[in-house]
Amino acid sequence: MTGFTRLIVLGLVLTAFAQPADAMTWARAVALARAFVSQHNRSAFVQLQDAATQGDPAAGTVLGVMYQNGKGVTPNLPLAFHWYRLAAHQGYAPAQTNLGFMYQQGQGVTPNLPLAVHWYRLAAQQGTALAQTNLGMMYQYGKGVTPNLPLAVHWYRLAAQQGDAVAQFNLGNMYNNGKGVTQNLPLAVHWYRLAAQQGDAVAQFNLGNMYNNGKGVTQNLPLAVHWYRLAAQQGDAVAQFNLGNMYNNGKGVTQNLPLAVHWYQLAAHQGYAPAQDNLGIMYAKGRGVTQNFPTAVHWFQLAAHQGDAPAQDNLGIMYAKGRGVTQNFPTAVHWFQLAARQGYKPAIERLRALQQQMRRTAHAQPVQTPAAAPTPAVAQRASAAPPIPDRQQSLRNLQRFWTLYFQAAHAHLVDFGAPALVQPVGFAAAHP
Repeated sequence: MTGFTRLIVLGLVLTAFAQPADAMTWARAVALARAFVSQHNRSAFVQLQDAATQGDPAAGTVLGVMYQNGKGVTPNLPLAFHWYRLAAHQGYAPAQTNLGFMYQQGQGVTPNLPLAVHWYRLAAQQGTALAQTNLGMMYQYGKGVTPNLPLAVHWYRLAAQQGDAVAQFNLGNMYNNGKGVTQNLPLAVHWYRLAAQQGDAVAQFNLGNMYNNGKGVTQNLPLAVHWYRLAAQQGDAVAQFNLGNMYNNGKGVTQNLPLAVHWYQLAAHQGYAPAQDNLGIMYAKGRGVTQNFPTAVHWFQLAAHQGDAPAQDNLGIMYAKGRGVTQNFPTAVHWFQLAARQGYKPAIERLRALQQQMRRTAHAQPVQTPAAAPTPAVAQRASAAPPIPDRQQSLRNLQRFWTLYFQAAHAHLVDFGAPALVQPVGFAAAHP
């Protein structure tokens, strides 16, 4: 999957400020609200409240927005729900959209997804773009309605054609992944571009991916860098990671290792595991930053604990070599095993080599003459009361065991210049 569809969390304040049919009534309601909020004009609020009480849907909707978001008043979700419902029952589309959101999110009312769909649909049928987008999401994910991808595409298209950036992004995803519509990568690029040009960070990221991979468009690495940069500057962690990769590998831009470290750091501090792993590699190798094994271990650990297989493998190497951490062979094997269980080939190969060395070591040991088999009674007593070994001797034996375990595998525990340890070639294809 090359993108993801967002949760329905955007646009509620702006929804109520969409232009309804009665523009004058709406314009006056908005002006009164602004006068109260910015100028502390109490009489403006009284006029707004009086109009809403007399049944003016625009005034009621604006009051709902104020109470929902605490604009000039103490937040009061039940009261916001009250005003939205009064205006929605008059057929007022902005109120219907916001009422649908209240039901969907359980704000001021018990969550009720079928009712959220009901109100979104009424507003969408009147042409409200945000309601069309939200209704498309409900159909895509089966929230309050049976999943129906073609209907999701239908509503996304109507909103996208009105210029709604979220709908354009979602429609691009549907074409990109062939969901509810025949896959069409050039059309995916088209809709991503429209959303990206409006400043949508995730659309910018996806458009960068399309240019980076030559999907639906001629491959253009400088353009990929351009769109990654725009998304990264808005704080998108995966875009920051990919931009770091571009600088690390000199793809579409002059190689600049300190800048690669910079973008990795921004993404890593947001908790993005692949960026944490790559940042660890930069510190382990001294690429774009002073070499620092303890710091490398720190970043490997953060990513490894999130289940990132390359980071688990790299952390195993640090423990095996005693770099930035006390050498600990059992712990190294533990991390190799975790990575191997996820199918990570370098870790699988490392474990295989170590197992082969163990077998060779076992065969090389001198054959001991077996003692006479004890009688059952003696055997039973022996197992019931085993001798207590000397602890220090046991520790020395264990250390010797792990030393032998790793001896012949040293060639496989390569330094951090090995391609298998460097993740920048693996670009994130989607937001997690």
